Amino acid sequence: YVYFGFTPVGAGSAVCFLESAIVELFLKIPFVKPGSTSSAINEIKSDLGEAISLLIKENKALFRFIFGMAALNLFLSAMMVVGLPYLVKVNLGMNDQLYGFAQASTAIGMILGGILSGFAAKRFKFQSSGIFLLLTGVLYIPVALAVLWNGTPILSYIVIMIFVILSMGSCTIFNIFALSFMQSETPNQMLGKVSSFVMMISTCALPLGQAMYGVLFDTLPAFTVVLFAAGMGIIIAVCVKSLLRSLKI
Repeated sequence: YVYFGFTPVGAGSAVCFLESAIVELFLKIPFVKPGSTSSAINEIKSDLGEAISLLIKENKALFRFIFGMAALNLFLSAMMVVGLPYLVKVNLGMNDQLYGFAQASTAIGMILGGILSGFAAKRFKFQSSGIFLLLTGVLYIPVALAVLWNGTPILSYIVIMIFVILSMGSCTIFNIFALSFMQSETPNQMLGKVSSFVMMISTCALPLGQAMYGVLFDTLPAFTVVLFAAGMGIIIAVCVKSLLRSLKI
């Protein structure tokens, strides 16, 4: 963006999106069309009701776990979406190029977490996967300290980038564990309905968290806001870890 401007970057993104859409045309996914007996709205109500009924009546542990995942989006993911641009551009005053690298660091962390998830699955049981969620919250603390001691902005920037990558990697590993658990605990015929419910809850939590952090960054010092996110992440991890220990898998 800094070197070429928006037009070639936007055009390149459009080409990549088109290529991915073309590739998807060749995917073969088994599908059995269900008989439709009511309107689309009634179908949505029915599917949502079946998913909630399954979770509440037959798998309460999974139901509580889903809300733990929503809390993760509310307090940690939203902090990354809103906080990282604020810290880099406003708090540290970095240029557009370094801001672009900062945005890329989240993707690098997720890729790193995806690569390491296979190794983690061999070394940790699902009941122990809460350690990665706890690590995600703990890794926010150095970010807060880098914001507090920003006498050398570029040094604070480097510290933030390192720990953002590590925290996103750790969070991704936990998310992969969580997704595997959800799929294993859900009957095949209900997997789509339950997955839709999980996505709905998580998606609704993210904009609420973004709005919350927007207000917090306007009213409180950046260090305090990041430390708050770290504390909430640790609390969520402790609650989820307690839930995981009670599961019988």
